Amino acid sequence: MNKKLTNVVALEMVLAMEEVQANQELVAKLELMKSQFEKKNKSGVRADGTKILTAEQKKNEGIKEQLIEVLARCEEPQQIKDLMRMEEFSEYSNQKLSALLKQLVTAEKVERVEDKKVAKFKIK
Repeated sequence: MNKKLTNVVALEMVLAMEEVQANQELVAKLELMKSQFEKKNKSGVRADGTKILTAEQKKNEGIKEQLIEVLARCEEPQQIKDLMRMEEFSEYSNQKLSALLKQLVTAEKVERVEDKKVAKFKIK
């Protein structure tokens, strides 16, 4: 079975059982649960299949763009604490900048460099 066993798939499997089909009240409850899971799964996706970003995710995308712009201007790799001293990022915590930089590293837009056991970041 290559298909991932999701709640919807599990409910479909249970609904296919003869013993379950014999109990109409159980069938109705399981079908309601299945439709709720399907609705929940579709709520964060557009018709073209792309995800809908939350307000916080949109804000984070803007911060990531700023990080890329600032790192592009810097000649040397920057530590998070150096970035936090800059006016653009002074309102953000170390954890927030670290998480966003990690996302940029994963997306291969920023490179993480170790310098004497200190993490620094530069543009790729």
